[in-house]
Amino acid sequence: MGVNGAAYVFGRHALDPPPFAGLACVVSVTSLFLVVLLLTTQRRDESSSRRLELLALELTILTDQKTTKVVASLEELRRDSPAIYDRIDPQANAMARTADTRPVVEALREARSSPAEASPRPR
Repeated sequence: MGVNGAAYVFGRHALDPPPFAGLACVVSVTSLFLVVLLLTTQRRDESSSRRLELLALELTILTDQKTTKVVASLEELRRDSPAIYDRIDPQANAMARTADTRPVVEALREARSSPAEASPRPR
């Protein structure tokens, strides 16, 4: 519209006279391009987010396993060392047992093998 106004001021012929069919076409094509760009970016962001969530879950499981091993090793050291008083510590015994991560690991394997969102398994 600005180009048409400038052409009118300088006494030239308007490139796209009213009702601005060319301008409407340019705006439509631009909006279509932007929609495709936004949807593609959103899909990639969702995929990246899903992978990051799976990675965080794997790291949490690994940290739990390592912490359990450290607590079990310290308890074994306390029991075996003659310089340390041997006592029963139920909290340490509970911490020395690792959580059952088999269902989570199976879900991770399924999520990695399928590109689509992993659906909940029927019970």
